[in-house]
Amino acid sequence: MKTNIMGSSYAFPVMATSDAAEAFTMARRLLRLAENRHLTTVDGQVRAADEASLRRLAVVVPEGADYLGQETPLALEVPEDIAEGTFEEAFVGALGDAPAWLRWDVGAWPAATFGYRDTEYSGVQIAFNSRDLYFAPPPQGAESHMLYICVGMSDLKRARWLARQVGLEILGTPVQSL
Repeated sequence: MKTNIMGSSYAFPVMATSDAAEAFTMARRLLRLAENRHLTTVDGQVRAADEASLRRLAVVVPEGADYLGQETPLALEVPEDIAEGTFEEAFVGALGDAPAWLRWDVGAWPAATFGYRDTEYSGVQIAFNSRDLYFAPPPQGAESHMLYICVGMSDLKRARWLARQVGLEILGTPVQSL
């Protein structure tokens, strides 16, 4: 079992796009920067307008049918500690317009020029069909998917460095990761 506690990390927005596949592709580029990739796991949550949409997504998530919410709004919890690369591409393809987020908890961000590796707060998160991690609907005509780099609260320099490694930059103030 991993000891990373993503709830104490901060998510710095680095990309806003109207293309879910583009956000996912960029997330994978960021994940390649992580050390100890074999420790990377993914979890998440999705809300759907109807039961049919939710069940379509549950099929692609390992053990997804076991994590279907019974209350409104209809929700599917992506169980914690699923190995990276096992379902995410199919999930993004099946998402449609349902608001969701996926979070990859990585083994460690590299020491780079910082003198130490970030092993406790390291991760990548995408808010799909939402302008934030809390399912806020995107403004009309705005990009509907947001990519975040997760690091410790005071680690803005590392977040900037990571973003630059893949041609991105910090777009705004961080929020506490879920």
